[in-house]
Amino acid sequence: MTAACTLWLVRHGETDWNRAGRLQGQLEVPLNANGRRQAQELAARLAREHRVAPFAAVYTSDLGRARETASAACEVLGLRPAERADLRERHFGVLSQLTLAEAAAREPELHARLMARDADFVPAGGESLAQLFRRSVAALSQIAHAWPGGQVIVVTHGGVVDAAWRAARGLALEVKRDHELFNAGINRVRVDGERFELAGWNDVAHLQPSSAISRATAAETG
Repeated sequence: MTAACTLWLVRHGETDWNRAGRLQGQLEVPLNANGRRQAQELAARLAREHRVAPFAAVYTSDLGRARETASAACEVLGLRPAERADLRERHFGVLSQLTLAEAAAREPELHARLMARDADFVPAGGESLAQLFRRSVAALSQIAHAWPGGQVIVVTHGGVVDAAWRAARGLALEVKRDHELFNAGINRVRVDGERFELAGWNDVAHLQPSSAISRATAAETG
């Protein structure tokens, strides 16, 4: 029987668009000063964990804000990050770069479907929640299966982390989340075969109070 792999899922550090509540999705938006500070605080925490129980590998979304967050950790861990495009945030298509208030004013029908968590709603040029969920769970399963019994860091985005949470809880995509996702927060999931199990969530003990201020909106900003 294959041993379970524990994924340490990390949402990237804060960006100015996170702070403003803009839907960045798959657009390139760099970490802001607070996000870079969060990445360093995260790296220090992961270094301490690594000394107790070594991490086998680090994976990251290929978007810059995730890569920069992962790079800080890899520098102290001595590991090389593996980039994967399937760990990207949801593509918001025509809604990208808008705040939710702007989306409501410019595209009220699209905004309503976004906020209703319509699983099959595809904004023009983007992807649906169902598509995001399928690719996220497939990517995380592939990573876990490659490292049975190991601990693996995955630096990604709010939508991907949320997909893992739903897979572990067995919740429909339309169900509103009852928790928040912090930038640079640690979320642990054990993956055993096709089974996802929560092992720890929203751990921000490594962040200074002044750093842990950014939260995901009702629709993930990325």
